[in-house]
Amino acid sequence: METYVCGDCIDDYAVKQFIKQQAEELSCDYCQQRAEDNPIAAAIADVGDFMREGIEKEWSHPEDEAVAWDSEDGRYVVSTADSYDLVDRYLVLESEQLRNDLADQLGDNDWCQKNPYRLTREESWIFDWERFCQQLKHETRYVFFRVENERDEYSEGVQNPHEIMDEIANIISEIDLIRTIPTGTIIRRARPHHENEHYSTVEDLGPPPTELAIHPNRMSPSGIPMFYGSDTETTALREVEQTGFATVAQFVTQRPFKVLDLTRMPDVPSIFDPQPSYERAPLTFLHNFLDDLTKRVVKDGREHIEYIPTQVITEYFRHVFLDHEQERLKGIIYPSARSESGVSYVLFFKNDDCIQDDRGIVSDRWLSMQTRSVRTLRV
Repeated sequence: METYVCGDCIDDYAVKQFIKQQAEELSCDYCQQRAEDNPIAAAIADVGDFMREGIEKEWSHPEDEAVAWDSEDGRYVVSTADSYDLVDRYLVLESEQLRNDLADQLGDNDWCQKNPYRLTREESWIFDWERFCQQLKHETRYVFFRVENERDEYSEGVQNPHEIMDEIANIISEIDLIRTIPTGTIIRRARPHHENEHYSTVEDLGPPPTELAIHPNRMSPSGIPMFYGSDTETTALREVEQTGFATVAQFVTQRPFKVLDLTRMPDVPSIFDPQPSYERAPLTFLHNFLDDLTKRVVKDGREHIEYIPTQVITEYFRHVFLDHEQERLKGIIYPSARSESGVSYVLFFKNDDCIQDDRGIVSDRWLSMQTRSVRTLRV
């Protein structure tokens, strides 16, 4: 007897769409949902066939990949998964029976990644990025672009430090994460301080002068000032050190400029999507890269080492990267590490690039601090 499942029982968008297109029954055998007129459920056998097509894009069977069997250990010499593992890997299901039925449809056999003796593209990029971070932190901080790592026959893709940045840039260009910040955009900035300190001018509340930029930040090393800001006052306050008080101000963009916008990163497409908008491998890598870029760093004296890879990447996008119109970027927008839905800005502007609105208009400045927006808060 055929079993039928509705789209509400499965969380993957591609499988949901397939069920909607192939629905032929009015009721679901798993959640007991029933429709009056239009079919809502597709045959579990058809759903299993559809899922198998997706899984076979990246997975195969050990015997088809000529994987050796270790008779002493009683297992294949590469990592394998069974059909239940793959269902759990790609779907979140509330029904245990549905999980079992889908696994049965995929077959009672082992699966391994295609070309199992090589790293996948995303694994290779992630491995290279981790090695890149390790090298910058502990091996060759200033001449990394001249250091060539040995290639190994089992990994694909980019392996040398300077190439990893070019690869990141290529992926970002392909996904089109460059956007223009329009004139009139409001960006909030906060400066922490103690109770007896008072700040009110753009010199106080804009980026510090070079000689006072003595503390390393996520995107900028000591001695290189940049403008850090946020989309909201709440996020701006959460991003700064908590010293008891903070003065906040609004800055308004005076003219348009281009930035790398990492908040617009598309989701990794489903493995079951027959026509994904983007490749899974580059996006999987880029999401891992973004997680590393925005992770919280504990202020324990070692933060300057943890910041080095993101500082180098920032410098690359500031001084090397050119968009498709051969223009340089003026900053990076990224998800806040301290505010769940907040957005943070690092703009490549110094204090001289900012003006205060009650001092008149200066055409060559990028940001204007709104004097009436300045206020001090207890935090």
